[in-house]
Parts: sequence; C-alpha cells; structure tokens
Amino acid sequence: MSAVFLVQEIPPIVEGRGVPDNFMGLILVLLVEKFTEHLVAIDEAWNTK
Repeated sequence: MSAVFLVQEIPPIVEGRGVPDNFMGLILVLLVEKFTEHLVAIDEAWNTK
C-alpha cells in the first residue's frame, strides 16, 4: 500500500516542488523503501521479543 501511495505522489512532487526526476527515482524512492523494510523488521522483532 505504501508503494502505491508513493508512486501516485511522484508527479505532483516533481512538478509542484521542483524536485528533479532523477533525485526522486534514484535517491528518495530507495530511502523510503529501506525505511519501510526497517520498520517491518523492528515490528517483527518487537512482536516476537
């Protein structure tokens, strides 16, 4: 669900805020992906203790 939301928000961010397309694709998307992976890992570790 997060990925769908992120992909839908790319055009407004690129056009409205002037963020370069390359920056969005190469930097920001990867950071968000890694962040969500870490959140899932922390949540799973917390649940299993």
